[in-house]
Amino acid sequence: MNISFIGGGIMAEAMIKGILQSQILTAGNISIGEISSQRREYLEQTYKVKTYSDNLKAINNSDIIILSVKPQNVLEVSEKLSNNIPKSVTIISIVAGLSLKDLTEAFNLKSIIRVMPNTPAQIGSGMTVWLPTDNVSKKINDFTKAVLESLGKEIQVKDENYLNIATALSASGPAYVFLFISSLIDAGVYLGIPRDLSRQLVLQTVLGSCQMLIDSNDHPSALVDRVTSPGGTTIEALLTFEQGAGRATIMETVIAAYEKSIELGQQN
Repeated sequence: MNISFIGGGIMAEAMIKGILQSQILTAGNISIGEISSQRREYLEQTYKVKTYSDNLKAINNSDIIILSVKPQNVLEVSEKLSNNIPKSVTIISIVAGLSLKDLTEAFNLKSIIRVMPNTPAQIGSGMTVWLPTDNVSKKINDFTKAVLESLGKEIQVKDENYLNIATALSASGPAYVFLFISSLIDAGVYLGIPRDLSRQLVLQTVLGSCQMLIDSNDHPSALVDRVTSPGGTTIEALLTFEQGAGRATIMETVIAAYEKSIELGQQN
């Protein structure tokens, strides 16, 4: 199996790293089309893969092409490549917002897989949601599943709109979590403890809370209740959070990202 990446950015690198560490393929089976010479040099030196400035050379003899470019660049890429891709090739797209229908039409292929990973895939702790067209073979589906498992957890869905929701929820989600953590750390600093201590307190608290929730069958609200004593500090904090429309703001944040995902797809 030979695979090629169009675009050698962060998510492409995460997939390459996962593939090689899991020994799904060797470096000799991977090629990358990337316009940045610095990025090409880095990927070659780090992973011993083949890189090209010309995407046509990168996809030569590939069984799978992984599309990892910005949504606004897909049309340009498809115009240059669509007439040079054998019908036997499968496209795996990690492009936000771009539907299976759009990809099928852009590349004139029927075997398409739409994938939405997130950045923790870089450390093997990612969450990936994916959906193939009916034309994708079992062999390619099994290969894709193995690749995505090398990045962390994966879920294959049947409703394509779930991909847009996953874009807003799990793909953009790390940014929300990092911002929340940063705010907690800053609060500790504001109240008078050193930043490194505040960071340790917050990170372990978030890590432990997530693990506690993973290990529990209870609704998150039930765990909130366990922390919240009558007339105590936690209920006072939660009142302030609700007065600031905290939960509504979080929900509106995800909804805004979902609507942007839809908009990106309509622009292509």
